[in-house]
Amino acid sequence: MKHLLPVYMTVFAVMLLLSARPASAQYVSAYDANGKPRSSADRNAEEARNNQAPRYRPAPANAVKESRTPAEQQEYLEQRAAIRNAAIGRVAAEKAEQEEKKLPNALKYDDYDDADYFSAVRRARRKLTGKYGFVDKNNTVVIAMRFDAAESFHRGLAAVKLNGSWGYINAENKQIIPFRYDEAQSFTGDMAAVRIKDNWGYINRLGYEIIPIKYTTRPVFSEGLVKIAVEEKYGYMDNNCNLVIPYKYEQALDFESGMARVKLDGKWGYINNTGAVVIPIKYNGIYDFYNDIAPVVLNKKFGYINRSGQEIVPPVYDNFLGFEGGIIKVESNGKLFYFDLTGKAVNSKGEQLSPANGRKSANGKGKITRKKTVN
Repeated sequence: MKHLLPVYMTVFAVMLLLSARPASAQYVSAYDANGKPRSSADRNAEEARNNQAPRYRPAPANAVKESRTPAEQQEYLEQRAAIRNAAIGRVAAEKAEQEEKKLPNALKYDDYDDADYFSAVRRARRKLTGKYGFVDKNNTVVIAMRFDAAESFHRGLAAVKLNGSWGYINAENKQIIPFRYDEAQSFTGDMAAVRIKDNWGYINRLGYEIIPIKYTTRPVFSEGLVKIAVEEKYGYMDNNCNLVIPYKYEQALDFESGMARVKLDGKWGYINNTGAVVIPIKYNGIYDFYNDIAPVVLNKKFGYINRSGQEIVPPVYDNFLGFEGGIIKVESNGKLFYFDLTGKAVNSKGEQLSPANGRKSANGKGKITRKKTVN
């Protein structure tokens, strides 16, 4: 038994050492993978690493391991998200170029965060890249999502923005009008409004300027026509680039209710949308219509006309004072005169007057007497 004592003592010492190791410690082999003895320093270092390493395997992203606190689980999920986002960031550029080739023909609606109604094709913007392109009625991408911005197709052309400038493409993705504008709008008929720096104008479908790009505000169509000037003479063009009313007026305003105010040979009048004169171009001034009547000035005298051009209050008064409550007020030689909206003489209360009281009208013709309006 004596010769076995050293063996028992050795086994006892080993057991004592093992019992002294922390429960989380892992066994460290005395030999490496090639069977060669390892130094005590290497073994101690590996043992220290093992004691510090987590003893659990990563849990699924949507699971909380019982051994983790809520804070540890949240940190773990954030780390996973950061790793995933970093991976997406590294390959984003490549995916942006290749994604359209990999997409199925029938794309889901939630693939987009912007879209409009169909013409032949419709504008859409991909969520992943934030770029615009076009899809057909089957949601098949027909023009890749590569534009910074895009307008809808109108009559075969669409305004698109690329590398900071606007131009126009057709449905085959061919550049029709160069990328040279700071802003471009969809075509209305055969015309489109464009801006270079602070100046607006219109181009046709070939890119030619039909309204010079020189206006600080965008020329606006009114009732299908837009006024334009050539050599300081105004005319009107429709949205198909047809000159409807020739360049001959010294000034011109937008159309409203089928008429536009124009100035010719220093006189003002109104024309309709065919260019026909509907209110004679003879007045020194015409003000805006309100309640279908407008003040006019002729030889420094004031009166009122209706939309038919009829002078309901002849322009013989020194001044006009507007109208209120359906009563027109004018003044001459320091006296006030009143008319209703049809041109009948009334008093300040709207009561009609009839000739007979010996008071002359402003033009000295005839007399008027008071006659109460019969309701």
